[in-house]
Amino acid sequence: MLYCKKETKQEFFMTESTKNNAQFVDVYVAEIPLSGDFVIPPDPIFPPARQAEIVACASEKAKREKFFAWKLLAHAIEKSYGLDAREVQFTKTEHGKWICDRFGFSISHSENAVCVALWAMGRVGSPTASPDGN
Repeated sequence: MLYCKKETKQEFFMTESTKNNAQFVDVYVAEIPLSGDFVIPPDPIFPPARQAEIVACASEKAKREKFFAWKLLAHAIEKSYGLDAREVQFTKTEHGKWICDRFGFSISHSENAVCVALWAMGRVGSPTASPDGN
């Protein structure tokens, strides 16, 4: 899997008044291997509840996309924050969205690519964004 990181530091578009409220996001993109039958490897996804959800997917396509998205998330956590994914507490909101206690994150996946964005909580999205999305 090829990993790529881009930090969005677009200071040249900012005025002095907005520079203090700049939102920095680490974005990681990877290609999903599409060849061969897909079997989830023994190295686990954290949290275990997410691994169980992925294993239970009826669609092999969805299973592959979700697996590689969460593997990329673990890689991004290590590169951006120096943490192992097991050190982060993941929970689900009442609406079924995965969140964590250390930072905000967003995952997107499609047939052949996954993307993960990480940011300091309260900095991206609504001005008062919290880990539960409120």
